[in-house]
Amino acid sequence: MPWAAPMDDPVLAFKRVAGALVLLPIALLLAALLGQLMRRWWPRLGGFLTIFGLLAALAVCTPIVSRALIGWVEAASPPALSPVWIRSLMAESSPPRAIVILGGGSRFDARERPDTTVLKGDTLERVAAGARLARETGLPVLVSGGSGPGAREAEAVTMARVLTRDFGVTPRWIESRSRDTAGNARESAALLAEARIGRVLLVTQAYHMPRAIYAFEGAGLHVVAAPHGFLAGRGTPQAWVPGIQSIHASYLASHEAVGLWWYQLVRLARGESAVRPRVPVAGPKNGPRPGAVPKGGEPRNGPPKGGVTEVAPGK
Repeated sequence: MPWAAPMDDPVLAFKRVAGALVLLPIALLLAALLGQLMRRWWPRLGGFLTIFGLLAALAVCTPIVSRALIGWVEAASPPALSPVWIRSLMAESSPPRAIVILGGGSRFDARERPDTTVLKGDTLERVAAGARLARETGLPVLVSGGSGPGAREAEAVTMARVLTRDFGVTPRWIESRSRDTAGNARESAALLAEARIGRVLLVTQAYHMPRAIYAFEGAGLHVVAAPHGFLAGRGTPQAWVPGIQSIHASYLASHEAVGLWWYQLVRLARGESAVRPRVPVAGPKNGPRPGAVPKGGEPRNGPPKGGVTEVAPGK
């Protein structure tokens, strides 16, 4: 089951079960079930809730609604980085000094070869995007991800192996203790603090970027977002035809929205400000927007060439 968790972590197990019940489309189906139960005492209200829950659940399974939902989430993410923008960013007086790649899931299967633990699709996309960014900037890489349910090794360890073997980029830091995005931020900030690094390029999908920025800025890091994998797109003639991809997109949108709201509630409970520090869309201070060419043409000073080779043992 997607919310199963190791028996030695009951808090995480509770969070996964409780979270699944408030996400789309399960929450709407539960509302329809509640409506059926209510019809014995409040027929009209119960009937309305049943119909609403079923129709709404059907709606979020269609591309036109799921794209609107995921587009709403992705709208809070800065745009993707263009090569010109990256060069301008690295020519700043205080450029980012590291790349942080966030894990997005791995799985164990004894039938797989050569590795029995493999990265899920989202994580592999992040690794590929992070490797490209490392080659373009020459910055050292931190991979972040702990051991998930049923895992035989930490996700960051798998990411590091794939980065080194398949992409030719060796991470300098392997953060293998975190269990969620907030943990990614907290543990990564601690590792980078030892190297006195406070500004980083953060690599994850566009739908995940707003929550990741919120967590990493809250952990004390200055984030330059490097999103990829945008899911929102234009409609098609089949925009009203339900499909599994639409269900997944609606689930992701609700997961990110609920997760961000939860982080804000946690900060409020701690007496901290729940307002996220503003992350400039242009990234570099007074720099161009992605895709724009700086005044006078492209920057003269590009990033240093070559991959990252220095290795430090992960925790």
